[in-house]
Amino acid sequence: MSGDDAWVSVETQFGDGDPRAGRSFHKVKLADVTPIDTSRPLKVGEPCLATSIARIEPCKVTKIIDGGIAYIVSFGDSASSADKEWEIGTVASAPKDTGKPATKP
Repeated sequence: MSGDDAWVSVETQFGDGDPRAGRSFHKVKLADVTPIDTSRPLKVGEPCLATSIARIEPCKVTKIIDGGIAYIVSFGDSASSADKEWEIGTVASAPKDTGKPATKP
């Protein structure tokens, strides 16, 4: 990060012919980015963020697998709350409310 801009890596999928297809690095305004530490172990009951159907959604840790190598989380809507493992690095502690959108570094 430098100045007012930051480069972020974002895993996205775009349709054929879209000029953004195949790009994973995007330049964004630094003020629009909230870094999230995905290396810190989470605890049962802790608020978190995880990917649910290609979107980052608020969740809560319901089970820790092998000391934090993976997690089972629940989302606000029960339809997304199937018992699925999220690997370390794909679930993060929910950031404090900053009024900015959350973005994974």
